Amino acid sequence: RGLISGAATEPVQMTRRHVYLASYGRADMGSIPRGVGAPPPPGTHSPRGKLMCIKVRLLDDTIAVFHLGHKALGQTLMDEVSRHLNLLERDYFGLVFVDCTGLQCWLEMEKPILRQIANTRADAKFYLILKFYIPNPVDLEEEYTRYLFTLQIRRDLSSGELVASEGTAALLAAYIVQSDCGDFSEDDYPDARYLSHSRFVPNQSYDFQELVRNNHRRLTGMSPGESDLALLEVARRCEFYGVKLHPAKDVEGADASLAAFHGGIKVYHQMHCVSTFSWAKVRKLSFKRKKLLIKLHPDASQFYKETIEFFFETRNECKTFWKKCVEQHAFFRCASADLPKKDAKLFSSGSSFRYRGRTHKELIDYVREHHKRREPFTRPLRSATIHQTNYCSSYVSGYVSDPGTARSLPALRDNSGTLDARISRKNRGARTVSCAVPPERHTASDVEGPSS
Repeated sequence: RGLISGAATEPVQMTRRHVYLASYGRADMGSIPRGVGAPPPPGTHSPRGKLMCIKVRLLDDTIAVFHLGHKALGQTLMDEVSRHLNLLERDYFGLVFVDCTGLQCWLEMEKPILRQIANTRADAKFYLILKFYIPNPVDLEEEYTRYLFTLQIRRDLSSGELVASEGTAALLAAYIVQSDCGDFSEDDYPDARYLSHSRFVPNQSYDFQELVRNNHRRLTGMSPGESDLALLEVARRCEFYGVKLHPAKDVEGADASLAAFHGGIKVYHQMHCVSTFSWAKVRKLSFKRKKLLIKLHPDASQFYKETIEFFFETRNECKTFWKKCVEQHAFFRCASADLPKKDAKLFSSGSSFRYRGRTHKELIDYVREHHKRREPFTRPLRSATIHQTNYCSSYVSGYVSDPGTARSLPALRDNSGTLDARISRKNRGARTVSCAVPPERHTASDVEGPSS
């Protein structure tokens, strides 16, 4: 059942600035870098010699391959991905796959993997993405976890899920460029064409790139770690931070979009939030076929009916959103994942689905207890592998910055006002050379693999 082999991509030496100006190739799920998916060592096969080869695309667009037994549970794969990344704050993340209908599904931890992907194509692939968007990601304990959060924010911004004003989007993009490219240089970047290789937002224009360039010029002296913190500080204030819209219809047949987040359920009409039902107001949440029912407490339903109904296109879409509500409520509202009877009744639907994992409170306590024993993520000088995909701007895995002292962060403005990233001194580390390699993560040279 356990992991047999898994590895990182082969390193390539290059500087951060040269990397950013290079031509990027798209990473294909079918092309596995050297050293990834190496054959299992002798004597580690399952009794019958049957193993699954599972590909997982990580947030930095690298691909890891794991060999698991055919009866392996979802928890086994998540454990091995976390071990591969040396990820301590793992419960913020999850694995998703796409079923035969195109619906994105979360891998459930307590069920066998093969049973869950039975209705997918034979070459089902998994993606590691952020599952729980906490209200203040700047307060995350580990720098490496914050780095993974920024990779997810990049994806959300470039895909259009993180909707923001042009000024705010240009500011976010400038922090991305500062982290990837380093300090602005008039000689190296005489115009905004150096940004054309990266997609920061949908329908990116040259005028937008000029805004990014102007912001990038004002970030001189900011280290990659500071850039990540500033990016998270600005992103968390955006209305659509962590909002994943699920299309539905209200009881009158009008189009609506629902989103479950840390505070409850939001209802959108034409991209405008018209209602928010906090978890404290919800008495019961259930679904029946394609219909989702939200029952409110009497004191909270004075402006609404006691039961609010929404209709989804299919039963699977309705159940998927209901499951998301179950997990968001359990993670952010419950002290423990073992729900008492009164909380278990909140999500009554005849389904046995429950959230399996640490709650936010349990995760914070666990990380505080184990954080001191770990090596900090100091972004040491390592090699880089670069990929570009349709979903995100180019992720540069190797950075080079000159040594120096940390400086205060400049205040930049967007169309709505000042967006000054206020970062505590304890979170700013010294300026260091950086990379996307997690602490103590093994490189391709550590794993026996095929030569090229």
